Amino acid sequence: MFKIIYFYIFCMKNLLNEGVLTMQNYSEGKYKVVINHEKQYSIWPANLDNPLGWSDVGYEGSKEECLKHIKIVWTDMRPASLI
Repeated sequence: MFKIIYFYIFCMKNLLNEGVLTMQNYSEGKYKVVINHEKQYSIWPANLDNPLGWSDVGYEGSKEECLKHIKIVWTDMRPASLI
C-alpha cells in the first residue's frame, strides 16, 4: 500500500506543479486502476493518459472504489521479478 500512495503523491505533485491538474478537478474526478510491468497497482485520474510504463486494468470508479479493488486483487505485494 505504501508504494501506491508514494506513486500517487509523486505523480499528482508533478501534475499540479505543471498546471495539468488543479485540486478541484483532481479531487472530484473519476479514477482508474493501472498496473506496471512488475504487476504493481496504483490509481490514476481516468481522464489522463497513463504514465509511461503503466497500463489500464479496466476498472474505473471513485478513489475509494479503486483502492478497494486494488486491495482485493493485489494479494502479493512483491514485484513480479522477485516471484
